[in-house]
Amino acid sequence: MNYDASQIAQARAELCRLNLCKLSFPDYVSAIDKNYQMLWFHRQIAKLLQDVEAGRIKKLMVFMPPQHGKSQLTTRLFPTWAIGKNPNLKVAVASYSTTVVRRFNRDIRRIIELEEYKRIFPACSTPTASDVYANTADLIEIPNYKGSLYFVGRGGSPTSMSVDLGIIDDPLKDRSEAMSPVILESLWNWYTDVFSTRILDTGRQVLIQTRWSEDDLSGRLLLQDGHYSTTNPNGWVVISFPALRTDAPNPLDPREVGEALWPTRKSAETLARIKEKNPVTFNSLYQQDPKADENVLVFPDWLEVDEFPHGVETVIYGLDFGFTNDPTGVIKVGIDGGNLYLHEIIYETGLTNPKIAERLRIAGIAEELFVCDSSEPKSIIELQSLGINAMPAVKGAGSKSLGIDRLKNYTVYYTKSSVNLKREIKNYKWLVVAGKPTNVPQDGNDHLIDPARYVLQTIIT
Repeated sequence: MNYDASQIAQARAELCRLNLCKLSFPDYVSAIDKNYQMLWFHRQIAKLLQDVEAGRIKKLMVFMPPQHGKSQLTTRLFPTWAIGKNPNLKVAVASYSTTVVRRFNRDIRRIIELEEYKRIFPACSTPTASDVYANTADLIEIPNYKGSLYFVGRGGSPTSMSVDLGIIDDPLKDRSEAMSPVILESLWNWYTDVFSTRILDTGRQVLIQTRWSEDDLSGRLLLQDGHYSTTNPNGWVVISFPALRTDAPNPLDPREVGEALWPTRKSAETLARIKEKNPVTFNSLYQQDPKADENVLVFPDWLEVDEFPHGVETVIYGLDFGFTNDPTGVIKVGIDGGNLYLHEIIYETGLTNPKIAERLRIAGIAEELFVCDSSEPKSIIELQSLGINAMPAVKGAGSKSLGIDRLKNYTVYYTKSSVNLKREIKNYKWLVVAGKPTNVPQDGNDHLIDPARYVLQTIIT
């Protein structure tokens, strides 16, 4: 068959287009999802994801407001491009629930089965009914290759599977989960004990989430690993585009301060109204800045010091008993005039009373006075039988409010090494109703704060 020059040119152009889609993730996105609006910030994220695939970036965090196209880019399109380029790649996609990741499974499957995808990556496909490869809601294996796509909800495990590319999209469902110390601790344990252990040394990770809390997964990872730099190659590359541009330095963001990220979806005027109605949610959901409004924090003005000072006038210890999932908290309380000094001693789950007594003896403070949660009288008696100078806290109606008021009467300092106390302070907030803070503190984030107030309520009359 003879081809004329125009047909040859057209074939060459098509071949160049397909090769470009293989090489360039932004071009691939435009070819696969013709309805996807690739704006300037999507291109910035796409370029970084391309660096992830190439191994130039090993850890990437992406923070962006909801309904701005981040999951379509990072969690649906990116893994299909990466495994198309390398059908031997092992990919794990995770989120806060099995239901969510199975939706990702269906969407990814549909992309791989598109005719356009087959033209770009003819070697990569999903299994047919007659194949011996897995094709389930949890696992898609690539026929004739070693690659696979595994889908796991928070708490689940990619059993017996090593991972080249791990993607976590929203490990927390909403604010209520982010405010739960139990869920935050469970998420952290799942990530450190399960998910991250599956990542190969040569593997890469992408974390996409709403920054509901400073103590969320990304917050803890940044505290542990730090930001990427030439001197910290194991740190995380972070790209964050707030809904309204702030004055924080960001060379990837060309907007003027106060300019909306996607004005046709959420204008600056609309965002201003959202901020006025609920500034806390606005900061987290739209600005990816989970620092609480000081009006919401119960103790916004506590100060950090290097160490507990010597010669403090009065030193007493507070103790809050833990349960199955809650930590036991023991705190050193120093009172010196109008100054109050706090130092974290114990913050640990799973402690029985004998273990608590053992920890106190090891710390050399077993003979000190401990003011304990009076709702656990049997535990107090047991500690006393184990040689601990334990006494019940004075509690009653309104005792929590009384204790908070007592704490507010002092200039409070906490030691730099009291990392769990610091976390509690940043997350101990008033309940917010209709966008306004109440005078009722949220439960949780008080396993060290509570025993501090026990001391003041009981000893200082």
